[in-house]
Amino acid sequence: MNKAREFMDLITNSQRVLLHLHPKPDPDSIGSALATYHALRSIGKEVTVIKGDSELSLLFSFLPGYDVIVKKNFFEISLNDFDLFIIQDSGSLEMVSREGEIKFPSHLRTLVIDHHVTNTKFAEINLVDASYAATSEYLFDHIGNNIVASTLITVVPWKIGISLIEKFPNQVAVSFRSKNEIDVSLFAKALGGGGHKSAAGAYLNCSLEEAKQKVLSVIHS
Repeated sequence: MNKAREFMDLITNSQRVLLHLHPKPDPDSIGSALATYHALRSIGKEVTVIKGDSELSLLFSFLPGYDVIVKKNFFEISLNDFDLFIIQDSGSLEMVSREGEIKFPSHLRTLVIDHHVTNTKFAEINLVDASYAATSEYLFDHIGNNIVASTLITVVPWKIGISLIEKFPNQVAVSFRSKNEIDVSLFAKALGGGGHKSAAGAYLNCSLEEAKQKVLSVIHS
């Protein structure tokens, strides 16, 4: 079974889905979680995103769905309320929570989607590929428009992560991240936004396709 089909079969047979942010979440963690949240909601799933161990940064408050993140960690929720836990951008159980020993109940199906080479593959199903620079890139390549309705782009040669999320028609939130010397705030400013060297964003009043073209034009200029 290919990876996209494996993912889709698990989603089809689940209804109440839990997502989380890893400790000290970076743009890949929160961007992947919120993109998956919107996509699953669009097909009628009940979805909860928890903030995890760390406090939420206002840096990401422009992202659609930021306000729905539940301010609880793994040990402050009841796993009886869920039948699937999708664990993204987390290479080990410690990246789910460092507040205690994690044990999954027998009824809860677990799925890891990650790009870290050190991933311990602790879930029932583990979709891990270290050739990707980001979990968001993995989602886009393997799941694509079948489930991830939001657009997640990663410019691999530059190690820049770009997330475009359209919550409403002609309203697109763009977030950038970088782990090297590239100053992504320059891209955000060119689009009317701002931020920091390694994490920045902007809001575009246009269609998702137009936003994608604007972003690509700025990057390649």
